[in-house]
Amino acid sequence: MNKKFNLNALFYLSKINIINRYRNSFLGPIWITLSTALFILTITYISNFISSIDLNNKIYYIGSGYILWTFIQYTISKSIYVFQENETLIKEFSLPLIFYLYKLMMISTIIFFHNFILIVAIILITKNYNFNLLYFVITFLLLFFNTFFISTITAILSSKYTDIKPIVENGLFILFVITPIIWPSSLIQENFIMNINIIFHMIESVRYALINGELKLDSIIILIKSLAFFGLISLILYQKNKRKLIFYI
Repeated sequence: MNKKFNLNALFYLSKINIINRYRNSFLGPIWITLSTALFILTITYISNFISSIDLNNKIYYIGSGYILWTFIQYTISKSIYVFQENETLIKEFSLPLIFYLYKLMMISTIIFFHNFILIVAIILITKNYNFNLLYFVITFLLLFFNTFFISTITAILSSKYTDIKPIVENGLFILFVITPIIWPSSLIQENFIMNINIIFHMIESVRYALINGELKLDSIIILIKSLAFFGLISLILYQKNKRKLIFYI
């Protein structure tokens, strides 16, 4: 199959997946944005009672952090089932297995930009116009490709070893709790765990570009290193298992 067909199939299958997900929903994909908005407003309101720390534009900090987290969390959590959920297509068509990870990334990106409307709304409401489009694109691409490589690794390993699935799911919950997503990193002292928390640097680099209009260079450097590391690991795993994965699902 040629690349044009693969691209057309990618767009088509991603569209069908989104439509099927909300087929019986009254508001359709709007539910994604509304539920995210409700969570952000609730956490922002509650944070006024449980924390005395004054964050400028607190809703902007919490909102951007949570929306970025949902992109990462959705992609990685779905990756552990991506081959099983596409088992019929995998066995009927000769598309490369990486195609189904591309499809997952496209679906995640569509959902992300549904939610990104909220970030635009927050910018307008809070009048925080430090947003830098170029820096946002740079940092989001680092987040995007790190997420893609991590998802490739989890997809392959979870297909080979069933006990990887609960480990990933529980690990994502733990990461949500320990990562400054909806609470400021200033609450704790910088430490080794914080420095190696790739999820923190993925979110913080993009959020910093959104809020301050600048690049957070320490996080950028870490993400470039992690991109090379996860990219190499995912490539080795994929090349080693791409012909065997069909027997695992």
